[in-house]
Amino acid sequence: MEKEKAIQAAILVCNLVEPPFKPNYTEIARNHSTDDFTINRTTLSKRHRMKTTSHQEYISEVSRALTNTQEEELVRCIKRYSARNIHPTTKMVQNFAEEICGFELSKNWVGRFLDRHMDLRTGYLRNIENARSKAEFVPSFILFYELLVYALETYNITMENIYNWDEKGFMMGISHSTKRVMSKEAYTSGRNRQASQDGSREFITLLACICADGTYIPPALIYTGNGHDLLDTWIRDLQDEDIAHFGSSENGWSSHEFRMTWLRDIFNRYTKEKASRSRRLLIVDGHSSHVNMTFLNWAHNERIIILVLPPHSTHRLQPLDVVMFLPLSQFYSQELQKLMAEGLGFVTPTKRMFFTLFKRAWNKAFTEKNINSAFLKTGIWPLNTRLVVDVISHRPPTPRQYERGELKTPKTSKAIRRFQREFRLEPTNAKRDKLFKANEELSAQVSILTSKARGLEDALKQKGEKKRGRPLNLIGEESTGSAQLFSPGRIRKAQEFQALQDAEKEKERDAIATRKVTAIQKKKDIEREKEDKRIQRQIERDAREERKQNEAIQKVAKKLELAEDRARKKEAKRESINARKRKKEELYTLLQSPKKARTSYQIKARKEVVEVEEDDAEIPVIKTERGRQIQLPRRFKK
Repeated sequence: MEKEKAIQAAILVCNLVEPPFKPNYTEIARNHSTDDFTINRTTLSKRHRMKTTSHQEYISEVSRALTNTQEEELVRCIKRYSARNIHPTTKMVQNFAEEICGFELSKNWVGRFLDRHMDLRTGYLRNIENARSKAEFVPSFILFYELLVYALETYNITMENIYNWDEKGFMMGISHSTKRVMSKEAYTSGRNRQASQDGSREFITLLACICADGTYIPPALIYTGNGHDLLDTWIRDLQDEDIAHFGSSENGWSSHEFRMTWLRDIFNRYTKEKASRSRRLLIVDGHSSHVNMTFLNWAHNERIIILVLPPHSTHRLQPLDVVMFLPLSQFYSQELQKLMAEGLGFVTPTKRMFFTLFKRAWNKAFTEKNINSAFLKTGIWPLNTRLVVDVISHRPPTPRQYERGELKTPKTSKAIRRFQREFRLEPTNAKRDKLFKANEELSAQVSILTSKARGLEDALKQKGEKKRGRPLNLIGEESTGSAQLFSPGRIRKAQEFQALQDAEKEKERDAIATRKVTAIQKKKDIEREKEDKRIQRQIERDAREERKQNEAIQKVAKKLELAEDRARKKEAKRESINARKRKKEELYTLLQSPKKARTSYQIKARKEVVEVEEDDAEIPVIKTERGRQIQLPRRFKK
């Protein structure tokens, strides 16, 4: 290792020599040699000119299947998966490596890979529901702790008034797998590869509640029974010093009535005197029986504050789930296995024995130390709002700090183009090595992303192929109603028949679609024809309106013309009447003048006036200045 470091240092010195000059390999090798090892001049020359590689790089390329750069990229890929709470299996890691190198690896490759990278490890993880994994949302956890702090500070709640309540189910004859001791001969023979247990799946529900001061409320057990009454044999082993409560339901499950009864008759009974006039905080999950108006109103009237946990977060925030229920199950399994061992398999657990086994497990699990640890690990008491939040928060990795002047491996297309321009202007071995390293990293990324994309495509394809299943009895056979076993031949025949039916249905769907298209086209043609007729009718209507308007205009013009003609006639008649009046006035003037002054012209004019007057229907009356009527001579009247 020391010799390899010295060779690397010598290669860096060789890189400092600018072309066209060549490094003095002999002198450089002599300067970097020590008493423990000697660097050969030929070795340094070949390593500098990249004719040979180090032993570690040779092992990496030949024995390890991946180079150091490719393995580093694979490690980063595994860490990205872990940050998303998707921890890859050893088979997935091997598939990624095979995608990078392009050939099949041995079954021991992953183990050697993990030995080379101490920042990775394997382990068995407890499976949780996908909904719980997705529910680890930091803002919802922060909101829960904010509500907790608000309740504690507003109502001055201390630890002796903080409670957590939850339910747990027991299958009476089922125990956990545990490590056993047996003879080597019995194990190798294969006779004893399984441990016997009763296997009874009769369900019993436990209602448990603990306090932050290290105490607990006596448990409540709900047995499976036909009615709500208990049988005397179930509680025959109950002692006077035992404090517990019992109930019965048809399936052994809890219900709204049981939870309300527990709150009213058990929780309030054992906590009211200790709380005095202080408020009590009860932390529960979001089950519908805990979040209903009857439950909340009764709790409010009794000065009980209900704090509901975020959905699917009990594995992180509920003290009973985090610490208490696991040891309780383990201790119950131990008691069950002890019963089976002491009875040599002839004694099976019954409801009468359950309470005895459960009581021992309860006393071992629900200790003051475990209860305090449960509230401590969830950050509820002592109050630590960042304890759980820091665990589920995904902190981004700290980027590597490069020294001034140190070359960075280009990762993006822009960085690679810039790095290539710098290399063309000033080509050095260090820049060349960085380009090679970038090529290896990006090729490894492409291989891993290709594998991930292929897997995602297959998963989405399977998800998209959701189709409602149909019975295989599609060939018209009459079902007998009894158990049936389908042979591959019958299945293939049914599938062929199903394919024919699907083809006929598809053909029918196509015909229906064609008819629909034809009907739609016909409807469009009818609508188009209606539209054309409507437009034609509108055109004719507009023409009629135009004719009517023209006729009205002509009538108006004609009326105007007639009115103008009548006006002209009236004007002419008025002029004629005015002319006659003027002549009459002249005649009257003449008649009133003295007789001697009349001339022959005036006499002629008088005759004309008389002629005109004769034409008139009415002869005007002429009077003197004194008002006497003048009688015209007869000759003037002719």
